[in-house]
Amino acid sequence: MDNAPIVVEVREHKNKVDDAIARLKELDVVLKDSKSRKEALLAIRTHTDDLENNLSCIKEMVLSLPDEIEYMLKTLEEMKNGSTPDAKADYFEMKQQID
Repeated sequence: MDNAPIVVEVREHKNKVDDAIARLKELDVVLKDSKSRKEALLAIRTHTDDLENNLSCIKEMVLSLPDEIEYMLKTLEEMKNGSTPDAKADYFEMKQQID
């Protein structure tokens, strides 16, 4: 029975080691979860930056559209005026020569 105190100590030590191993496993799970969340947040941040850039480009385009549409309408009006007979047109005197 001289070994009884040693056996008790070994069992207590084994319980402490088992407890430490269990806590380390829990810590590993927490660290893996933290790493995956960090990666997800980084991906979200990257996508958010991309979306902000895209929205900025769309905003610039939308703001420039009224001027571009107005310019296109003026161009189309000029094209229409140039394609229809008009007594005021520059080419009207030369029309008979062209025909």
